[in-house]
Amino acid sequence: EKVNREHPDRVENPVEQQEDAAKPEEDLPNEQVTQFLRQLVSQMWPELGANPELRLERASAKGDNYLGVVWRLQAASDPKRSLVVKLPPQNRVRRKQFFARPCFLRETAAYEVFLPLTALMQDKWKITGDDRFRQHALCFGTRQDEPNECIVLEDLTCAGFSLHNRFLDLPVEHVRRVMLTYAKLHAISLAGKRQLPERMQQLQQLVDIFEQRRDDHALGVYFENLKGSALSALLSPADDAY
Repeated sequence: EKVNREHPDRVENPVEQQEDAAKPEEDLPNEQVTQFLRQLVSQMWPELGANPELRLERASAKGDNYLGVVWRLQAASDPKRSLVVKLPPQNRVRRKQFFARPCFLRETAAYEVFLPLTALMQDKWKITGDDRFRQHALCFGTRQDEPNECIVLEDLTCAGFSLHNRFLDLPVEHVRRVMLTYAKLHAISLAGKRQLPERMQQLQQLVDIFEQRRDDHALGVYFENLKGSALSALLSPADDAY
């Protein structure tokens, strides 16, 4: 995918029609988001010029991300100048089905409010190295106006990271690292409640997403199926050896 040089508000599709069919137009950044991305690129990399050629490609496989559409935005002249752009579904039905806006507003609050607070506290107490909670992508910009919500993140593949294949077993070492990271996340959250209660109040007032959808029958059925799958795995005779 490319952003048109002469008409930066438009996104070109210089690929075959068969590939276009696999990438519905509704999943592409809309005009407002495209303008926002161009402005952000100009601010971050002014040396690319006023209207650089940009490429857009899928950043995740189908099924890897349930609540949004994830794109990779790259400068055509330098693939290392790369950003990850997360959008909610553009289709109104899908937005409602996946409760897209409330989820995006919460995720935006995490990047705009919570993570800066964690950095502030850790800097104050001089927490460095492996003790520091830092296992997250940097955020370079967000929009919260409906239907132009978007979150622009650091592209972690440039640092050598990759998304684990969810159909393969997760190595024990990876699980250990995840648990250690969760421990640091919960520790810094508790510290924030005690040390910066007035700053954390905005986040504490948020109503749990699933509480908001308590009466959603389809979601209830989905979670019942998840519980059934988890229980069947725990009760499987094949797992007795563990």
